[in-house]
Parts: sequence; structure tokens; C-alpha cells
Amino acid sequence: MNDAISKTTLYDMLTMVIPGFLLLMLFPLCCPCWLTNFQNGTSIFMLFIACYIVGLIYHKAIESLFNKLNFRNNTKQIEKMYNKFCCDFKKDGEIIPKEKEKIQNKHQYYKAYYRLMNNNMLNNIPTLEAHVAFIRNLMPVLLLYIVALCCCRCCIFCINSCGLAIALLVVFVILMVLFFEIQDKIYYLVWEGEAYLEEIEQDKLKNSKEKKSIH
Repeated sequence: MNDAISKTTLYDMLTMVIPGFLLLMLFPLCCPCWLTNFQNGTSIFMLFIACYIVGLIYHKAIESLFNKLNFRNNTKQIEKMYNKFCCDFKKDGEIIPKEKEKIQNKHQYYKAYYRLMNNNMLNNIPTLEAHVAFIRNLMPVLLLYIVALCCCRCCIFCINSCGLAIALLVVFVILMVLFFEIQDKIYYLVWEGEAYLEEIEQDKLKNSKEKKSIH
């Protein structure tokens, strides 16, 4: 229970509180006096609550947008990662059943994912999903900061606004590459886990039949 709570708290921090805080920080970016009201413990707690609420609303909005843009569980990428796994599997000398070679659609992917979840075999996939959610939520915020820096032309942390905007743009591009790389890794791990789960189940069935035949 404690482990689940700690994971949930970390996920909330990454995907909601931090983006929410960064969104609220856009106001002091253009008006630095905004943060002077948050000096005591109660005010900081209220700021934390505000960050969480703003982050939660923002999280749901970005999640809906990415779903509409088909960035989440993209069918072509799922198929691509399945084909890559098949190639790697064959290179290792393993044989893929003929009925499995044509399974590439999103429906089969979901079945594989929830089969792994049912058998507690997701391993580090939830961690990677948290990384994807954090990067997904952070990218639009970075774009807003870039626009704000270019429009306000303010100096923050003694750094020229144009220089900081360029640095944030570089970070944005890197995060975008990481987003798709990690997402593809998740697809690959799901197909890999599903294949080995089937092998384990077949081995158990075979051992069970052998034991019955001995008796």
C-alpha cells in the first residue's frame, strides 16, 4: 500500500504539480512581484494546491489533445515495434508461430498489455509511461515559455531572454525525440513480454502434462 501511494505521489508530482507550477510561474515571468505574496507556510501550501489543480486540468486537456492527434498508442508505431520485435526474435534463433506473425493491430496490443498486467509482468513499463506523461505535459509548457520570453523580452536569472528561448527550444526538440523513443520502447516491451509469457505458459502446460503421464 505504501509503495502504491509513493508511486502515485511521484506520478502526480511529475505530471501535474511540476507543470502546474511552471504554468503559474508564467505570471511572475512577466510580473516578478507576483511571488512576493507567498512567504509563509500557509501561502506555500495554497500555492501547492493551486499548482496541483492547474496541473490536473492541464494534464487532462493535454491528454485529450494527444489522443485526438493519435500520438498515444499510434497504430503504425505499434505495428512497427511488433515487426522489429519479430526480427529481433528470429535473429536470436527463436521461432514465431505463424498465427502470431500477422498480429499487429492495436486491439492485440491492448490484449497483450492487460495480460502482462494480470500476471504482474509489466516490470518497468509503468515507470516509462510516467516518463512519457511527464514529457508530454512539459513540451507545451516549454513552448509557452518560449513565446513568453520572445514576447516579453524580459531578463530572468541574468540570462538574455532570446538566449534562454533558444536553449528551451533545444530542450523541446530533445524531449520530443525522447517522447517517441520511450513510447516505442514501451510498445516493444509489451510485445516482448507477451511472447515470453506465452512461452512460460506453454512450458508450464508441458510440465503439467509430463507429470500427469508419469503418475
